[in-house]
Order: sequence, then structure tokens, then C-alpha cells
Amino acid sequence: MSKSLQMVFKDTAGKTKSINLDDPREDLTKAEVSEVMEGLITDKALVTTNGDLAEVSAIRVSSVEDLA
Repeated sequence: MSKSLQMVFKDTAGKTKSINLDDPREDLTKAEVSEVMEGLITDKALVTTNGDLAEVSAIRVSSVEDLA
């Protein structure tokens, strides 16, 4: 079973954009992820077709079971 971290943002047009990372650290905290996400927004590190990222929308860690 593998895990995935999904960081969901809203851009300036109100559209949601996601960044997914495989196998996040087991001890990763919401505060750590929020800090990174806020840094990406503040630094304007990523730009979408609808403009800059504007806010944090959601943080999710999901487990995925490989069936093959």
C-alpha cells in the first residue's frame, strides 16, 4: 500500500489546482504542509492559466492499494 499527499489550492479565478506527491513522510504534519503551501503562494512560485495561486483549499493524505 502506498500513500499520496494532495495539496489543493485555489487560484485568483477561484479554480482549484492540485499538486500530488507520492510517499510523503510518515511523520509529516498539517502545519508543515501548510507552511510550504503558503510559501508557494507568497513567493508566486507557481502560476496557472487562470493566474497566481491565491489560497490553500485542502490538504489530504490518502492510502492507495495496488491491486496488480
